[in-house]
Amino acid sequence: RKGTGSFDQISRLDDIIFGKIESADLGSGIRVTHEKGSLILWKKRPHWPDRRMPLEGTLELPEISASLKIRNLPVSKAKLSSQKGGRKIHLDLRKIVPPLQVRPIKPGDRFTPLGLKGKKKVGDFLTDKKVPCYLRDEIPVVLDREKIIWLVGYQISDHCKIDKNSSSILEIELLR
Repeated sequence: RKGTGSFDQISRLDDIIFGKIESADLGSGIRVTHEKGSLILWKKRPHWPDRRMPLEGTLELPEISASLKIRNLPVSKAKLSSQKGGRKIHLDLRKIVPPLQVRPIKPGDRFTPLGLKGKKKVGDFLTDKKVPCYLRDEIPVVLDREKIIWLVGYQISDHCKIDKNSSSILEIELLR
């Protein structure tokens, strides 16, 4: 019986190498994928809990070896370049409905990326950005009471962007 499991795993690896499938589960939480001429093995990170996020201070995310630093800024310190994404973002605090929380991406999550009017699935957004599936377990989302406001490290929601009527800014920075 043991040999059967090993044969199935080798068969799945063979299918990946020859392009019949993109990725496979090898058991015990280990996944494998073929990317740019390499086989990549990774273990899916355990699900981590949703966490309430303060409007000021630092929130530790030990499961992904990161933290979020949150602070309020006067509008004079706002940078439009810090709206697009990356590690430090600026959001219009008036457009956020507390409380804030941070959690891992969940299947079916949708948000409105900056510059778009309609919603897009987070998974489709990450696919368009060519983010490998083995990195997605480490990408948190920040939500207010109603919606995703930041796909951490990638894009803010269009709903929270700074505009000429902005009067106070929420800065969130990803620290690794």
